[in-house]
Amino acid sequence: MSALGTLRFDMAAARQEEELQARVSLNPTVTHAVVGETFSVDVYISNVANLYGWEFRLFYETHAIDAVDVTEGQFLRSFAEQGSFFGICQINDAYNSTHGQVWVYCTLIGLPSHTATGNGVLATVTFKCTASGAVHMALYYPLEQYPVLLSDINANLIPCMVTDTNVFSIGPDTVPLDISIDAGALYFPEEWAQFYFMTTLCGASVAPTSTQVWLYDPYGTKVSLGCENIATGFYRVWYHLPLDAYAGTYAIVVEATYITDAVQAYGTGFKTYQMSSTLNSRLMQLSGTMALIQTEVGVIYTDMSTIKLQVTAIDGNVATIQTTLGTLQGTITSVNNNIATIRTDIGTIKADISAIKANTTPKALDWNTVGLYISLALIASIAIVLVVLFIFLRARFRTEATTS
Repeated sequence: MSALGTLRFDMAAARQEEELQARVSLNPTVTHAVVGETFSVDVYISNVANLYGWEFRLFYETHAIDAVDVTEGQFLRSFAEQGSFFGICQINDAYNSTHGQVWVYCTLIGLPSHTATGNGVLATVTFKCTASGAVHMALYYPLEQYPVLLSDINANLIPCMVTDTNVFSIGPDTVPLDISIDAGALYFPEEWAQFYFMTTLCGASVAPTSTQVWLYDPYGTKVSLGCENIATGFYRVWYHLPLDAYAGTYAIVVEATYITDAVQAYGTGFKTYQMSSTLNSRLMQLSGTMALIQTEVGVIYTDMSTIKLQVTAIDGNVATIQTTLGTLQGTITSVNNNIATIRTDIGTIKADISAIKANTTPKALDWNTVGLYISLALIASIAIVLVVLFIFLRARFRTEATTS
C-alpha cells in the first residue's frame, strides 16, 4: 500500500473510531444571558454503552460568570434499580486567577440488570452572569487519558470525546445588533422553504460572532437550522417541509452576537409564515415548468410538480388536465414522443400523455362476438321479411275472396 493509501486508511479508521466513541457535550453550544440573571448548561452524553459511573471537571472563565449550583441529570438515574449516588467535589469560582471549576461525579448503586446505554443529560450546571462579555467553558480532566471519566461496572474506562461551549453575557453596555429577516408568506408540505436574514450594526453589515436560527411550529416545538453565508452579514436558510408538517403559523427566530475588543452587540429577530396542507388557491398562469398561484395571502410562484399536474383524458385534440387546484382543459397543438404541447387559457404546458394513449388504444376485435351480432341481425331481418310476406299474402287472400 502506498504512503497516501496508508494515510487515507489511517484517517478513515480514525474517523470510524471517533464515530464509535461516546461524546460528552455542553448544551447549548452557544447561549446568551443577561447580567444579574442565571442560566443553565446541560452536560449531555451521547452514543455511550454500558455506563456505570461518570466524573467530570468543568472549567469556565470567571470574568463574566460564577457557578451557582449543579444537579444530577436523568440519564444514569433512569437505569438505576437501587438508586444512584451523586456527589459534588467542588464548585470553585477561584480555581485560579482566570478560571473556576465545577467538579462532580455520579455512580449507580448495586448491580443493576442493565447499565446505562444511549443518550441523555448527566448533570445540569447553573451559572449567574456578573458582567458583560464572552465566556468559554470546557470539559477537561487533568492527567487523565480522556477529558471526562466514564466507567463500566468493572471500573474500566470508556473512551469519549467532548464538545465545548461559549456563553455571551449581555450587560448594560451592550449595543443592539439589528437583524432583518425575509421569508415567504405561504409554503406547502414537501416544499423547500427559503429564508434570508441580515445582521447590521449602525447601518453597516457585520459578520456575527455567533448565530442561532430556530424554527417554531404552531405547537411551540422548535428545531435548530443551519445557515449559509452569502456575503458579510447576509445569510440564507433552507428548510425542507416534511409531508406531515402541521398546518398553521410558523416562526423563524434568529439570535446573533457580535463581539469585538471595541463593541459588544446582541440582537434577536423573527418572521412568521403560513403552512397550508391544502392549496386553497387558484391557478393564474402556467409557464414552462412553473405555475403562478393566487392565494388568500398573496401570489406565489412555484414548480409545476407542487400542483401535481396530470392529463387525465383526451377527446379529439381536447385534453382534460387535473391539478390539486382543480381541473382545466386545453387544446393539444403537437405531440412528440408521447409529450404533448397543450395550450390552455392560462398558458402553454408540456405533459406526458403515454398513459392516456395506452388507455384509449382500440382493443382487438372479438370475432366470436361479431359473428353473434351478425347472426342475430340476419335472424331479425328474416323475421321481418316473413312478417311482411305474411301480411301481404293475407291481404291478397282477402281481396280474392271478396271478388269471388
